Amino acid sequence: MNSNSIFSAAHYSPYVSFFRFIGKKKPHGCLRILDIGCGNGTFIKECIRQGHDAMGIEIDTNLRSVIPADILNRIIFASVEKAQIPDPLFDIITFWDSFEHLLDGFEVLDNLRPHLKKGGLIYLRVNNNKDITNLLSLFSIRLFPEFGKKMLKICFGFPDHVWNFSKIGMSNLLNNKHWEIVLCRLSETPAERFAKNIFLVYAIRLGYLCNKIIGGGKIGEYYIIDSIKK
Repeated sequence: MNSNSIFSAAHYSPYVSFFRFIGKKKPHGCLRILDIGCGNGTFIKECIRQGHDAMGIEIDTNLRSVIPADILNRIIFASVEKAQIPDPLFDIITFWDSFEHLLDGFEVLDNLRPHLKKGGLIYLRVNNNKDITNLLSLFSIRLFPEFGKKMLKICFGFPDHVWNFSKIGMSNLLNNKHWEIVLCRLSETPAERFAKNIFLVYAIRLGYLCNKIIGGGKIGEYYIIDSIKK
């Protein structure tokens, strides 16, 4: 989440879908949740509002100024690779739009195994390459190489994003690391997160409609468990 995205988290559709699924899989009691790349802490605040015990890891120390004071002590400012994570185990570990920024993301997952309870879930929300803008970029490269490269750079989020996942590729990489996918679905980020202009919003929604037609989506959501100790 970027630093100025304090919004109505209770009605943010990706959060609503997440908590609805979690409520079905783990319906009892307060859950311990660790959010990797927690940004301005919006998700942590929503976890607490819903009665869970949440903390986060964030590498960008500049975000201290926008994180609410009442949750600042719940956040470890460090890279996930170097963070000193407390001993208690977590029911859920989340990566909200942060996993594709990690050069060694699958090694990070392995390092987090000791911090996950038996039967615990990891949630990965990542960019998905079967997206109409990505596909148009690749097509444009063949006809107009320079324009296509610029378009792909914007759509892919290079150089901040170091991975661009496919559903099959992600599934194979996770399986190779002994992670089992409990649920995988393709979804979209609400258009209003990207633009305020009503015409741009409708243009983005048109792209989402194209994604639905081709069976794609801008976002891939993966709920996974450790297949070794499930």
